[in-house]
Amino acid sequence: MKRLFFTAALPALIALLVLACSSPTDALPSRKENTPLLSPIHVEKSKDIGVLPPNAPHTFTVEIQNSSTTDSVTITDIRLKDGAQGFQLIPPALPVRLGQQGQTDRITVTVMFNSTASGTYHDKIIINGDTSLFCELTAAIIDNAITVDDIDFGTILYGNKRDIKANITNNGDEPVTVLSATMQGVVNENSIENFLHLSLLMLPIQINPGESRQFWVVFNGAYPGENNATIEFQMEYAGSGTVDNISVLTGTVER
Repeated sequence: MKRLFFTAALPALIALLVLACSSPTDALPSRKENTPLLSPIHVEKSKDIGVLPPNAPHTFTVEIQNSSTTDSVTITDIRLKDGAQGFQLIPPALPVRLGQQGQTDRITVTVMFNSTASGTYHDKIIINGDTSLFCELTAAIIDNAITVDDIDFGTILYGNKRDIKANITNNGDEPVTVLSATMQGVVNENSIENFLHLSLLMLPIQINPGESRQFWVVFNGAYPGENNATIEFQMEYAGSGTVDNISVLTGTVER
C-alpha cells in the first residue's frame, strides 16, 4: 500500500521540483531584439525663453536626439498642444528616422514666439512616432513702459567729434532698474570704434515712474563712411524679470 502511494505521487513530485528549479524569467515573454526597454530619444523637458517686450518676435530651437548606437526610432508627427498661445511651430520634414541606418541621429524643431499682450504663456511640443515625448514651452511678456532715445549724429568731418545726450524714460507705473549697457557695432568692425559711450548712468540705477535718466555718447570721426551701432540696455522690472531696450546710433564721417 505504501509503495503504491509513492508510485502515484512520483509524477507530481517531479513537476514541483522542475518548477522550483526554473528561472522566474523563463515564464516571461522574450523581448524583441533591438527593441529598447527605455526610449533612446531625448528632448528638453522644458524650454523657458524668458521675458520679452510686446510685439518682439523671438525664434528659438528645440533639439530631438537619438542617443542609442543600436536602435533607430521613427518620428511621424511634431505639433503644438494648443497652438494659440503665441507659439508657432516650424517642424522638420516628417517622417524621419533617427538612429542606426537612419537619415540622422538628431533633428531640430524651430519655434517662433510673439505676443502683444502682457502675461505668461504656456504651450507644449508633442512628439509622436515609435515613442511619445513632449517639451513644455514658457514665455512671458512685460508691458515695457521704458523708452530709450535713438541718436543720429548726422555728418561730421574726419578727425572731428560730436557728443549728444539722450534719455531713458520710465512711462510706466512701477520702478525699473537699468542693470547694464552694452555697445555693439553694426555695419562693420570699425563702427563701434567710432562711438564712445560716456554714460552718465552709474549702473545699476533705478528709474522711478515718470522720471528720466540721461546717457551720453560721443561720435569719433576716426573712420570715414557710414557708421552704425547700438547700445543694449538691460532693464529689470521688480518681480517680473528683465527685458532689453536698444538705442540705435547712426553717423557719417566725411574726409
